[in-house]
Amino acid sequence: MKFRPVQFLRSLLVALCALMVLLPSVIMAYPVPAAAAPAGGSLHVVLLGDSYSSGNGAGDYYGDDRRAYRSRNNWAHRYVDWVNTQNVSATLTNLAHSGAVTDDLLSASGQVAAIPTDTDLVMLTIGGNDVGFADIVSKCFTLGLRDARSCKSKVDSANALMDDVMASTGNILQKIDDRLPDGAQVVLVGYPRLATSRSYVLKNLFGSFSYDAGTGVRRLSETARTKQAELVANWNAAHPGLKVAYIDGVVSAFDGHEPDPATNARNDYRWINEFFETRGRQAANGKTTSTFSLDAAEFYHPNIIGHQQIADLIVNRVGVPSNVKPAAARAVVPAAQNAASDGATTAQDTPVAWIQGPYVAQEGSTLTLDARGSYAAEGSITTYEWDLDGDGTYERSSTEPVIDHAFNELYDGQIGLRVTQDNGQTAVYATQVQITDDGDNTPPELDNCPDIENYSQSDYDGDGVGDACDPDPGYPTEDQPGVCVVGENCPDDAAVVPTPRPDSTGTDDAAPTAPTAAADPTSSGPTEATESTDPAPTGQGVAQPTPSSAPAPVDPAPDAAGSGTTMPSAMASSDRARLANTGVGATMLLLAAALTVTACGTTLLRAVQTRSDRMR
Repeated sequence: MKFRPVQFLRSLLVALCALMVLLPSVIMAYPVPAAAAPAGGSLHVVLLGDSYSSGNGAGDYYGDDRRAYRSRNNWAHRYVDWVNTQNVSATLTNLAHSGAVTDDLLSASGQVAAIPTDTDLVMLTIGGNDVGFADIVSKCFTLGLRDARSCKSKVDSANALMDDVMASTGNILQKIDDRLPDGAQVVLVGYPRLATSRSYVLKNLFGSFSYDAGTGVRRLSETARTKQAELVANWNAAHPGLKVAYIDGVVSAFDGHEPDPATNARNDYRWINEFFETRGRQAANGKTTSTFSLDAAEFYHPNIIGHQQIADLIVNRVGVPSNVKPAAARAVVPAAQNAASDGATTAQDTPVAWIQGPYVAQEGSTLTLDARGSYAAEGSITTYEWDLDGDGTYERSSTEPVIDHAFNELYDGQIGLRVTQDNGQTAVYATQVQITDDGDNTPPELDNCPDIENYSQSDYDGDGVGDACDPDPGYPTEDQPGVCVVGENCPDDAAVVPTPRPDSTGTDDAAPTAPTAAADPTSSGPTEATESTDPAPTGQGVAQPTPSSAPAPVDPAPDAAGSGTTMPSAMASSDRARLANTGVGATMLLLAAALTVTACGTTLLRAVQTRSDRMR
């Protein structure tokens, strides 16, 4: 076959053009990898914000402030755990607090003022409480409290407050910038939506007023998402010293995994706790299983699956931040989370010791003790020694920074760590451990459920008996007169068929009736709510309360200003912002691809035209 240079070049040009057309989709499907982890080094992470940061509903709470709901399963802990697998010694100081509003971060004694000045990375969610999303859940979704007019009023009010919240969020970023040296970085995490796309229309007063609550709440999330994305983009354009990465994939990642707004069904694949449950996690069949809970502050918050999903988004978008300190750069070990600690040695040639505590657990529990935040100033750490009963004697020694230890007796005190690096230099650290009979750290004589774990001591009806053991916690059991949901319990529902969830791959479980004496949590510990036998009362049984219900002190974990727990919107958007410097941005690559495609198209058209002219 004779070689024809012109035809070959044309074929090559067509192939190149096709490749450039496909390149943008390849870039979008496979984002640029995060920066490679440095060889050693340390990273000090601080977590700020509200209940979607602290971890309401994820369990394994710790710390003396029982209103904070700081969970060892929250997304920040999961992210720091991952960083510690990347040859970086990362520590987390958790200052987030259930119920926090922007003023709680901005006040003179607030969360931002407590950030240690050597912090490398600040992470947070904020704003949901400011616009009253707890009230939205109460008035739009809660049996006995919901109604169409109030729901619309709360959604409209939240929309009206958005600009003020964005201004306050900008002030938070400015205050962080003022506190930390140039080079520090921030990760702002958006909120998921509060309901699936199932049709959900409320009616009032026997049809005199109706409101498409599902659509209204979801649109509110999009408004918040757009405004927060714009805020971050404007900030980064004007503030080179403090770059903010906006985690914009929360809404899309959680799509189809939000709570089912119907009272007689659950979303089998939920990543957010619905009513009367906590610690949602994935079962072997892929569905969500959970633990029964009467603590209203745990409802409508990400479950354990949700927190891991958010952590994965941060890993994929941020990776290991570019400002990891070299191991030789000394850090002042923060005391905010481990106030009882002896601290770490600070001489330049000695290692730094760290335990990611404190810990609270039930007698007989096996705890995973984590010293991966420790690092050597020179060489490497060769030995980790553990004092597990606070007597000054190191009972266990290991070459690895993580150990499991069973605490089979009651204990309230410190555990210690001594690390030794290969030149013989040592450092010590200590943190608080509380091993109790019921798994929370309230003394039995003050505990309103002395035999059952109820970390926050929540008491919905204020009768002195904690929700975890109260056979009648006081939740309403039916809708207000005249209030109904179209397709669920309205009088004219005979011909109405509710729109199914697009995410459902099976049928919803039937709602159980109100708990009987046999299901009373006073008779045993919390029961497991599986996908097939979910004991969480919905529909015809006990109502679905939220931390903002009117009849009683609704939020068992208010902040200092008395605000309720976070019931957030979805605030996510913007380009795939990354803290690690990747050199060439995706936008530039897409622009180059577009220009190349245009040039290719023009060239091909001219070639076709020339060939056509010659054939005439």
